[in-house]
Amino acid sequence: MLNPVSQRVVKRTGVARTMPRSEERCAELFRAGPIAMAFGTSEGRLIEVNDRFADLVGYRRGELTGERIGALLGNVDDGERLVRGLRESGSICELRTRLRRKSGEYRDVLVSADAAETDGRLGFVMTVRELADRKGTEAALRQQERLASMGQLLAAVAHELNNPLAVVIGQASLLCRTERSRRVADRAFQIVQSAERCARIVKDLLAFARNRPPERSEVRIDDVIREAVTFLAYGLRTDSVEVAYDLASALPPVWGDRHQLYQLVINLVANAQQAMRESGSRRLLTLTSSIDSARMWVALEVSDTGRGMSPDVQARIFEPFFTTKPAGQGTGLGLALCQSIVKAHGGTIGAASLPGLGTRVRVELPVERRRASRPEALAPPLASPIRSRRILIVDDEPGILSVLAAMLEVEGHHVETAASGTIALQKLGQHPYDAVLSDLRMPDLDGPGLYREIRRCWPHLSDRFAIFTGDTVRPETRTLLDKTGLPSLGKPFRLEEIRSLLERIGDPASQP
Repeated sequence: MLNPVSQRVVKRTGVARTMPRSEERCAELFRAGPIAMAFGTSEGRLIEVNDRFADLVGYRRGELTGERIGALLGNVDDGERLVRGLRESGSICELRTRLRRKSGEYRDVLVSADAAETDGRLGFVMTVRELADRKGTEAALRQQERLASMGQLLAAVAHELNNPLAVVIGQASLLCRTERSRRVADRAFQIVQSAERCARIVKDLLAFARNRPPERSEVRIDDVIREAVTFLAYGLRTDSVEVAYDLASALPPVWGDRHQLYQLVINLVANAQQAMRESGSRRLLTLTSSIDSARMWVALEVSDTGRGMSPDVQARIFEPFFTTKPAGQGTGLGLALCQSIVKAHGGTIGAASLPGLGTRVRVELPVERRRASRPEALAPPLASPIRSRRILIVDDEPGILSVLAAMLEVEGHHVETAASGTIALQKLGQHPYDAVLSDLRMPDLDGPGLYREIRRCWPHLSDRFAIFTGDTVRPETRTLLDKTGLPSLGKPFRLEEIRSLLERIGDPASQP
């Protein structure tokens, strides 16, 4: 006969919760369940626990039979309060407390319990959730929201950054080609290199926010290391940082994205440089490469003699937005971007550090042989110069129109420009053109809208129409380009890329 409390439970729920002893399948589900669960008596002693509960407290399941629940909690009074509440009301109790593990350490938990009938007697059923798990899940969700917001922001900013970068790269490239003074041409080439690196950083950040796969080719890690250190040489000298190399000979190339791997090394070296700025001892940066022939992995290590890191900081260094730098001096994205790049290449990254003893970051990348079925990965030799064409360029940015027109005119083409899709339609109605190059996003009539009008009114130009844009990583941009099959060119662009684009469009003189 159930006592009054048990009767109220049955009346309220319609059935009393039981742990079936005859149905083996139910018992198996209970034991292997993902949530820590336990059944106990009305006196607060455990009758049965599942594997997850046992793991959580660090005991074997059999060791817990007959144990008082209060003995497992950080405060014995919590156990008494839990049992007393169930006896008095039979209702669900929820309690934030600490769970004591067999090792003596404690875990913050949320305990939920309700009255239940076990073996014909009133008892309780209890679930335990570790609060760290809940906090971690909530933090992960917040992190995903921040990354999504960052991706949207970068997509908007990319257009604004890539337009002026396209002008800088284009004008500097023209100086490299037309300037007779070798000294001026060399300076222009340095401008091109630096601007292209800035453009690649924007592209890498977009790839990080959108999980874009790397663009693969054969990459020699040693060359990337030396190039990155050369780029940062001035800053390293002014900070009195010595650079030492310990690079393996005959290191095989990896199959990866050269620009992303370059950015990886840049970030690791820059972080090491920053860590040594507050060091009063010798500032030594050591770059090491090696090969694990058995596993066919290439390893890169960047070591510094900086201030090192505490275990708490070391555990968080790859978290996006986490930084130990003063406000305004770091975004907290450097090492997170490094981890994203390494993972995209199928590799691993880790750090070893002690306070006052410096830091060593190790990156391992698999050596993947290029497949013979991918000959297109090799850049084909440039064909003979394309016949002079009459080309219409459409963009609402005057700087883009000017530099792109100049780059095409140097190639011998006759170029006209239009500051909008509407003006482009007017010019198309007045003059014949061999090709149309249009920006993707414009205020009055965008690139897709212009393309639709060209297909309707001048169908012979529909296969000689190309798009250029500042964000080819944007999902809707990729969807549009994949759907239409239109040739495209990302901003900023180089002269070689424009030539290649015109080759893909084809020569109208050779078409029927």
